[in-house]
Amino acid sequence: MERRPAHAEVYTLSTDSWRKVGLSVESLNGSGSIGCIDYIDASSPSLFFNGALHSVAYVKEHKFILAFDVDDEKFREIRLPEEYKGGFSMNIEQIERLAVFKGSLALISYKIVGHTQAFNIWVMRDYGVVESWTKKVVKLENVTGFFGCSSSGELMITKYYDPVLTFSFDPESRKENELGFEVPEAYTANFMESLVLLNGGLAITN
Repeated sequence: MERRPAHAEVYTLSTDSWRKVGLSVESLNGSGSIGCIDYIDASSPSLFFNGALHSVAYVKEHKFILAFDVDDEKFREIRLPEEYKGGFSMNIEQIERLAVFKGSLALISYKIVGHTQAFNIWVMRDYGVVESWTKKVVKLENVTGFFGCSSSGELMITKYYDPVLTFSFDPESRKENELGFEVPEAYTANFMESLVLLNGGLAITN
């Protein structure tokens, strides 16, 4: 399947307009531009964190996290850990999700195979510093999906019963609690108490 170069469009709330922005990517480690993006993984929902929108992206066989800073409107590369074995693969059994884990950027990878799933939780302790990635492996049973983390680091998961149910799971204590709501469609995001227009307009508060 031919991969077309990715492009981006930005909507400005104050002017109610769309415009295109360049997709030249700068590396956060200071190694210069890495060129244009070949592919952005749409199967892994984007994550807004630290003032930037993050996605899993590829340049040829190079896989990394693409960060779009909404302040200066620049794209930057966040390198994955050297030990990460995700590679460029369209294997549907391998699932990857970006998340915020205890206040840090994280990449959660797992496979839905059999009754027991190993969740690899990669956490970037120092944002943008590739050497700060740490890994924690958590084994769970009968998991059908992952849709985010709580502020305290609990994994938000779905498990196969009849019907599929949602749970929170604490990797430290291994305590599990049923959440009592329906399975999310696709995406969860951090909650903000207010939304303020950048031009100083009306504020919407909770």
